[in-house]
Amino acid sequence: MDCFTLCLKEQPRHFEAHYNLANVYAEIGNYPLAKIHYQMSIEIEPEFPNSHFNLGLTFAMNKEIEMAIRSLVKYKDLAIEADEGLVDELINGLMRTIK
Repeated sequence: MDCFTLCLKEQPRHFEAHYNLANVYAEIGNYPLAKIHYQMSIEIEPEFPNSHFNLGLTFAMNKEIEMAIRSLVKYKDLAIEADEGLVDELINGLMRTIK
């Protein structure tokens, strides 16, 4: 975590540092900070599908269901080799929670 933070101190728009720092925050359960860094990584590299997928999972963990669905749909649009069955299952499960 320290290395990614130091990297961002030197290069505030370093895509990999934001993305990997978000992954670390998500891994330890700090979803609000994970969300911020995934959003930053998307701002820098909007076509990188994994940022959208992981942001979708982070939104789901924060119970921001509609945002989670939007992120997962965006992931499906961008990912060439997406496991669409798995993603559709996640989206359908999330949709059932808002009905």
